[in-house]
Amino acid sequence: MTTRFVLRLTGDNARLGALYASDVARLIDGIERAVARTAAQLVGRAPGAAGRPPETVARAAKLRLVDIKRGSLVMELAPPDAPADQEATEQESLDLGD
Repeated sequence: MTTRFVLRLTGDNARLGALYASDVARLIDGIERAVARTAAQLVGRAPGAAGRPPETVARAAKLRLVDIKRGSLVMELAPPDAPADQEATEQESLDLGD
């Protein structure tokens, strides 16, 4: 089973036409950054380390928009599938997206 992040917005303004697209984009960007930080720590990268993250971490944080449920503000995001043709080190054998 593939991991899914389900974002359910609630409240008086949680409806289409009331939310700014830029706010939703920032929300999704924040989720991707949180996934990237977690994946980086799983492969041993120190929190707050300077420089670009390893490619495996960057790929793990590339979430796909899978669905927006009709009649509500529920979005499903999915991490990328692990590449089958890539040779992985012991640490990289973890599915960082999951």
